[in-house]
Amino acid sequence: MDTRQQRLPLLVVGGYLGAGKTTLVNALLADPQGQRIAVLVNDFGEIGIDEGLLAADDGDVLSLANGCVCCSLADGFADALDRVRTMAGRLDRVVVEVSGVGEPGKVAQWAKTPGFSPDGVLVVVDGSRIREQLIDSRIGQTVAGQVADADLLLLTHADLLDSDGVSAAEGSLADLSTAAVLRSPVDPTLLFGMEPVAGDHRPVGHAAHADHVTCSLPLAHPVPRTNLELWQQARPKGVVRAKGIVRFAEAPDVRSVVQVVGDSTSVTASGPWTGDEPGDGAGAIVAIAVPGTPRAALVKWLGMFGS
Repeated sequence: MDTRQQRLPLLVVGGYLGAGKTTLVNALLADPQGQRIAVLVNDFGEIGIDEGLLAADDGDVLSLANGCVCCSLADGFADALDRVRTMAGRLDRVVVEVSGVGEPGKVAQWAKTPGFSPDGVLVVVDGSRIREQLIDSRIGQTVAGQVADADLLLLTHADLLDSDGVSAAEGSLADLSTAAVLRSPVDPTLLFGMEPVAGDHRPVGHAAHADHVTCSLPLAHPVPRTNLELWQQARPKGVVRAKGIVRFAEAPDVRSVVQVVGDSTSVTASGPWTGDEPGDGAGAIVAIAVPGTPRAALVKWLGMFGS
């Protein structure tokens, strides 16, 4: 594979100290569900990797038996990304765990550098502490800034709260961000871009992990680029993520990746169209929505994209 044409999706995971970022990263490394992930972390010592999973230790890079790697940020972010670029042919995506006092929005800008594509900013929030953190004069501004950077928010420790407490925590987040909020636990692989699946050219809906709802639409014909703006405006409120590998009518020889993360929609070129892409000749697109979102709304929305 020509790695110069491969762009690895880069997901940034942020959140204040103790929110649960490392727990999430550990879950990804332990069970990536077929994804070959490079995780960039500040300290290997914080990542509990089972000895049975560790395949090789090469200084700043731990190679795992499941195809994942864990890279240290000790020598700087640019150096770590350079190492990951050399491994692009054997990876599917990159996850960066930001320091508990870091600014995930700034780190996400690195996803626009050669070899990578943005996969969004996920901010992990401790539901049992978020309200007191936001009013704390020492850390409130930092926590609020992290929440404001999010494309998607993951609320942890909600099991320590009653229903009123959960509603209050989510209300505090809504004052700072329009990003969708998921409650932990969720399947970690639901938090990053989804690979479209093949099938007939009708939308197919099904229940996803933890009752999240997904719907996929294989595409039989190239899609006019003019469909995109109307499709963005008509997005159902419950949609958390959407991703497609698409052949646009205006550029049928290009493999375009369409991605919806929070309130943003992006289109990036990902090399030439090969004909091996999923779908019925023009790609496919998948959407995922929070529990309770009417499946009919997803079917109608994806149908607008392919019409």
